[in-house]
Amino acid sequence: MLVANVIAGYLLTFAMAAPPMPREAPTPIPTPSPSPTPPAPSVEDLYRSILPRPIGESEVVTTAAPIGQAPGTASATNDDRTRDEGRRDGLYLGRVRLTPALHALYVRAEGALFDTAAPVKDSYYEVRPQIGAEAPVSTGSIRGAYQAHIRRGSSFELVDSTVTHLADLSLDLPLGGVAEITGSEHFARGVLETAEVDPGREYFFGLGRFTRHVHSLGLRLRPGGRADATVGGSLDVVRVDDRSAFFDHEQQAVYAQLGYEVRPDLRAALAYSYTRIPFTVARPEAESRLHAVFGELRGEVLPLTTGSLSIGYSSQTSPNAASGGNRYTGLTAAGRLEKSFTPSSSLTLAGTRATHVSNFEQNAFYVTSAVEAILRAALPWSLAAEAGAGYHRNDYRTVATSIGAPRRDAIRGFTLGLGRPITRHAFVRADYRRDRRDSNIDVFDSRSNALTVQLGIGMFAVPPTR
Repeated sequence: MLVANVIAGYLLTFAMAAPPMPREAPTPIPTPSPSPTPPAPSVEDLYRSILPRPIGESEVVTTAAPIGQAPGTASATNDDRTRDEGRRDGLYLGRVRLTPALHALYVRAEGALFDTAAPVKDSYYEVRPQIGAEAPVSTGSIRGAYQAHIRRGSSFELVDSTVTHLADLSLDLPLGGVAEITGSEHFARGVLETAEVDPGREYFFGLGRFTRHVHSLGLRLRPGGRADATVGGSLDVVRVDDRSAFFDHEQQAVYAQLGYEVRPDLRAALAYSYTRIPFTVARPEAESRLHAVFGELRGEVLPLTTGSLSIGYSSQTSPNAASGGNRYTGLTAAGRLEKSFTPSSSLTLAGTRATHVSNFEQNAFYVTSAVEAILRAALPWSLAAEAGAGYHRNDYRTVATSIGAPRRDAIRGFTLGLGRPITRHAFVRADYRRDRRDSNIDVFDSRSNALTVQLGIGMFAVPPTR
């Protein structure tokens, strides 16, 4: 949908940390799977979230885009991904910096997992070894990361026997000071990380193994002055088990963007994107073409308030969908604002409106509208607390056979978390999440909750102090 749609699909979180694997840096607002497992936050982001955050500290996000969004270009508040490099520790092999970490969890959860939306209870242990690497390449840099999720002790073979693999690789290569080539690769293989398959949360039961590849390449031109131009494209390929409740699909996208530096800490942009979902025999209704134009403002929007705001207009056609669901034209928007009150307290507001591919009856897509608020604050004894609440709604366009009207799902939830650093290289944290899905089709009503206790050990990027 939108180049800056940082949270589309990952927006309505009822968890407390970033998604399973950052591209370049962690996303602050993930989408949890309603299956009996918590989302998979990066150890680094969890550690940062329990330390006081300096006023104005920024985070960078790059994610694969949903329908209509120019992939690989979304960022939160700052384009300068190397600003805090000198503040990070790590292990060095020549010019290569390595950041190993280990994340250990105990999980008690309840959520949908099998062929119906009925929740099941489960508990298990999980270990997440992780390694990040970074090295200079000419005047640019290359970054990579790998993480595995190993679960044991579950009551269900599907959970206990599946190891999740997440890997990312990115390249930034300046060309003579007037241009820059950017490229990235993302790989994911697992079962429980349903946001990789469907960020809008239609897919939350009937889970099966999946594999996802995202390839993106861009060229940014900087002729001088405050203006710049970017062109690029991406290919997002999802393959799922034939027995799962979702389907194989691809999203092919190209985009062009004109940017302008309003001031050093604020950037505006105007962009166009075209996204194509090819025809597949398994799901012909999903074939779509989408054009989107949008504007974006990113950086320090107001004093002590950073974030990204974008708004645009999208036109989507899906010729094989049923009547009422073969076209979408209208507003698309995304935003994330973080207001800092003190170096250790902040309030984050986020919202999105976007479309996602659908596997429900004869719909090609559904429309997601979501809002969320997260409050972070420091407590005595070096404790840090986090509380959040959100509302997420999915609207369908075709008439559902069981009720004679379009399907509509509403998801409400909240999350509470408490953490404490042990040393510079270790922390402990506990989180509780609960959400409830209410649908006008009763078989999709569901609930989920998860209590997670976790320990992180490793080389983390520590926020600078001021």
